[in-house]
Amino acid sequence: MVRSLSVVSIQPSSTPKPSSPSTTSTQDGFWEGAMSVTVDGQAVGLNGRTAILDTGTTLVIAPPADAAAVHAAIPGAKSDGQGGFTVPCTTTASVALTFSGQTFDINPQDLLFAPVDVNDLQGDCISGISSGQIGGAQQWLVGDVFLKNAYFSHDVTKNSISLAKLV
Repeated sequence: MVRSLSVVSIQPSSTPKPSSPSTTSTQDGFWEGAMSVTVDGQAVGLNGRTAILDTGTTLVIAPPADAAAVHAAIPGAKSDGQGGFTVPCTTTASVALTFSGQTFDINPQDLLFAPVDVNDLQGDCISGISSGQIGGAQQWLVGDVFLKNAYFSHDVTKNSISLAKLV
């Protein structure tokens, strides 16, 4: 088994302008920031949310009502009745999260966690956004489905995080 840890330093001259830093707001030390959500550029009524950004989490986990609102705005999305959702494997829907006034699109391909039927790649795929209760009713747990679409840095000396768009 190969294991690695990459430690890098951010070179301001070679990266896009990051979002304004957000500080952690939990006693547990989670990297958390204020966030809003859009689907295909349209607000879905989910302002005042916070997101714990977690590189150890694969999916995006949203409160049940929030996950349902996001999927209601994605054509062809369906609930599995157990907190999960499916989306068409051919979706072009753009879900975006906004932090500190900067909007970060999730590549539609990254919304597709796995096909429901591996023999039907034109059918439905399991959504990378699922429902679950993380903390408060407005708190999300945001993992790799989103994070692979942005540069994410944290400064432990200033207790802050920043996001920047991929170049």
